Parts: sequence; C-alpha cells; structure tokens
Amino acid sequence: MTDGLGSRSGLTELGRSLVGRRRARAAALAISGSGVAEAECQAGGLSLRKERMSQTQAAIWLFEKLYPGTCVNSLRCLISLDGEIDVAALAQALKLVTSRHDILLAAAESAEPALVWTETAELALRVVDAGDGECPDGCGQALWERDAAEPFDLENGPLVRAILYRTGPSQSLLLLVAHHLVADGATLSPLLDDITATYAGLVAAPQEPRHRWPRPLAAPPAESALGMSQDSRLFWEARLAGLSRMNLPYD
Repeated sequence: MTDGLGSRSGLTELGRSLVGRRRARAAALAISGSGVAEAECQAGGLSLRKERMSQTQAAIWLFEKLYPGTCVNSLRCLISLDGEIDVAALAQALKLVTSRHDILLAAAESAEPALVWTETAELALRVVDAGDGECPDGCGQALWERDAAEPFDLENGPLVRAILYRTGPSQSLLLLVAHHLVADGATLSPLLDDITATYAGLVAAPQEPRHRWPRPLAAPPAESALGMSQDSRLFWEARLAGLSRMNLPYD
C-alpha cells in the first residue's frame, strides 16, 4: 500500500534515518541529573562545552533574537578608585575571578538557547588613558555611558566587559558591564568583592573573598516540565497543603 508520502519501505527508511539522527544527538549530549545538557566536541580545533539555558535565560535569549543590538539586558557598575592602580595585577585578578566562575566567559549559541565555552575565552581589561586623546572630556559620564551601552556580541562572548578609565595620577574609574544571561543584580556586589580581594592578594598579602557567590552564577537548577525548580515545587506544595480542590468551568 502506498500514499502521498511514497511506499511503506520508503517510510521505513525515513524512520530509520530519523532514529539514527536521534541517537547521534543523544550520544553528543550528556544530560546530568540537574537537567543541564552538556556536550564536548571540536570546533575549529578548540574544545567546546555546551549547556542548555534555563527557562529564564532562554526568554532573554529569545528577546535578543527578536530585538538585537540593544543594551536592555546589560547590567553595569561604575566604581571610583583612589590611588595608583597596578593595571597588570587588576587584569590578572579579572582573569582569575572569571576562571573560577566561568559562567562569565560563556557565549550564546545562535541556533538554540544554549551557552557555549571555548578554550580561548577570557576577560581582557581595556584601559582608557585621559592623556592620549581617547578620553577628551576627562572620562566624564558621556564616555562611560557610551561604553556601557555598547551591545554585546552574544555569539562570540564573553558576556562581560571591564574598562579602566585613568582620569588622573591617582584617580581611576572601573566600569563593569555584564549581560543578564550570565549575571544579575544580586551577583554584582559579590563579584566586585571577589575582584577586590583577588587584586589585593596579588599586590599585597592574600586574603579570602568576603562573599561567596550565590546560586544565580552557578549552573541553573533542574526545571520540571512546568518550568518549576524542585525547591519552588516543594514550597508551593507546603503552602497549598490542606486546601480543597476547586471545580472550575472549562471555558
């Protein structure tokens, strides 16, 4: 028997092809107990790690696909620094912090909501010197606002940037900008504390970071089919326990 799709044998071959593709994809993805999919592959000779985004991250990713080239999802923080800054030590501190919290070095996949890492990803410190003409207005508000508003290259990353403005012999400004895919408002303060402690450890006696990083910068928790984490589900089960079921009309 045949139909508009062709013979039964043709459908069988199509089914085998689809199953083969499915198995190949499953072999490339290792799905951990936390619900995070990871893949190890080779792209242009560089090791690549890939993790599926959480529902919140996926929503941000979709917004960026629909409205590219904006700074709506950029988080910024400007810090005034007094005294002579060891630029090399500050650059090294940024690299050490981002290596410990490598979510900051991720880039966004173009074809699907996933984060990817490459071996060469790193956070480079950009230095702007007021004396070389690059900062004609004395590194005023217009300059750092322009840099803060610059859109991220989501596909190439990293999704965080650091710029040091040297405004005088003993005055500087440090601008940190992070995309909401890899950070949120709750993580900026401990991020700054970690950078400060790491920098101090490089130029003086080592010291422990004053804060530990909260969960938003770690791997996203596993989500159920309803988009609810295990902790959220347990909270609402306890909160709604004992309530009688409501019979509502279907429309």
